[in-house]
Amino acid sequence: MSEESTVLLGSYKNSREYIILKAWTSGYHKRCSQNLRNAVLVLLNISSNLTGTITLPLLSVTMDTIGSDNFVVIYHTVLVCSLLLIFIVIFSKTCIDKTVPLTLASSWKVVLANALSNVVNFILVVYASPPSRTPPYLQSILFMTAIPFTVLLRLLFLRKGMSAGRGISCAVIVVGLFISSEPQIWGLKTQQTASNASSSLTERILWPLCFALGFIPFALVNLTCEKELTRKNSEAMNFILWSQIFQMILMTALFWTDFIPGFGMVDNFADFKSNIKGGLRCLYSSNSSCRQALVKSWLFILAFTFGTLSQYLLIQSSDGAIFAAVVEAVVGPFASLFWTLFEYNQVDDSVRWNPVFNITTSFSIGGLALMIPGVILYNYFVIQEKKSEDINLDMVLNTN
Repeated sequence: MSEESTVLLGSYKNSREYIILKAWTSGYHKRCSQNLRNAVLVLLNISSNLTGTITLPLLSVTMDTIGSDNFVVIYHTVLVCSLLLIFIVIFSKTCIDKTVPLTLASSWKVVLANALSNVVNFILVVYASPPSRTPPYLQSILFMTAIPFTVLLRLLFLRKGMSAGRGISCAVIVVGLFISSEPQIWGLKTQQTASNASSSLTERILWPLCFALGFIPFALVNLTCEKELTRKNSEAMNFILWSQIFQMILMTALFWTDFIPGFGMVDNFADFKSNIKGGLRCLYSSNSSCRQALVKSWLFILAFTFGTLSQYLLIQSSDGAIFAAVVEAVVGPFASLFWTLFEYNQVDDSVRWNPVFNITTSFSIGGLALMIPGVILYNYFVIQEKKSEDINLDMVLNTN
């Protein structure tokens, strides 16, 4: 083999794909294909986000009933989730891969941007999500902005576009999202609770706008992950560790958002203290007056934890930010199907089996019938493009 071929082969061994393959197939792990690995991460991400999407509104209603507010939900979730992810990273270093560094191995600016984007996304979306602020039918529609925001910001900040095949796949997924949202758009009969939207024209405009703007930092979370985790010698677990540390600090520093007039949920520090005390008491109590806040909270926290973990690892091992946004977009129609089969009774705080199959069900199924093939097709084009790159590399090696 020529000296140039040796250099090229060495550069390949330092490439992201080789490093990821080595990381996942060394030590105690069996060798498995990248496709299987991505499939596992996709399923974990969808199931985690679906659990969180179903649990969050139930938890929000409970916290409001017991006299607490959404800031307690956000802060408690971020704090506990961060501690769990930090434990997972330390466990990974101790028992699985001792080469995982604990000191900051990424650019602190990128990690800070990732953490800040996460926290801003939590605040904007959660505060704007009550039905009295953003009607459920609008939330389903506005969720579709995650994909175009990710595509546009990726092009703007990372200077990365996409092939025609992947663009068509994204378009198919957006069409599927739109179809699944048709019942909410046209007010067809569903099992979702009717909203009590504000009568103020200003609020009816500003709150949905706030909800939509929350997906800009959501896109930036994925983009900062792609920027950092797709470079050579990237350390995903280390990046997760430090992002969570920054998130805890930032979330604590932004407690004042709960005091913003017209935005937050409290008017003074006494109310804030009372909400925190009452909320935390119920989040760790099985008392009947707490309406199962303990169970709902930990379901949401676990879903949030594994959703975050799978999101970061999926971005590292797949095509990047767009694929992660595409996968998370599938959650909406699945959540609609869940509420087609079950209903929530707020009086006795229970979720009951009560399937209703009507025209609205067909919209959810029809949307998924487009979205799932769209996700598979998107991943197919990613694989084909990578194969083409590998073939070109082999041709260069063989000619030398």
